[in-house]
Amino acid sequence: MYFVNEQHELNFASVLMMHPNARTNVEYRSACYILAVPMIFEKVEYYIDDFKSPVGWMLRYLEWQEDFKDEWKGDREERHPDHEAWIDRKPYDLSNSMIQLGKLALNLWTGYDDFNLMRCLASLDKDNVHVARCAIDVRLGLIR
Repeated sequence: MYFVNEQHELNFASVLMMHPNARTNVEYRSACYILAVPMIFEKVEYYIDDFKSPVGWMLRYLEWQEDFKDEWKGDREERHPDHEAWIDRKPYDLSNSMIQLGKLALNLWTGYDDFNLMRCLASLDKDNVHVARCAIDVRLGLIR
C-alpha cells in the first residue's frame, strides 16, 4: 500500500480503529485511506468523532457548501452583511485537491455522481496521484 509519509500510515491505523469494518469492507477501507492523508486528516481531526462514516468529513463540507450557495444566489458582486459569518461557519478550510480527493472517496464509497476523475487527477500533485490510484486499487480489492 502506498503512503505519502509515515504520518499517513499512522493516521490510517487510527482511522481503521474507528471503523473496524474497513478491515473487510473495501468501500470503508478506501474511504479510510483517503481520510488518513495527512493534509486532510489534520483539517478534520478535531471533528473526527462526529463522523458516522469515513466520508462524513466530506459530506459535512458539501452540505455547508450547498447551504452557502443557496443563501448567496444573488449578485456575486454584492456582499451580504452576514457574509463573513457564513464563511466562519465553514467546517474546515479545504484546498481544491482535498475536495477532489474527498469527492473521489465519495465516488468509491457510493458512486457519487458529482465527480470527474480527470478533474481530480489534474488537481493533485505526484504523491496524491499515487494516493488516488491506491484508493481505487483498494476499492477494487487489488490491495488489502
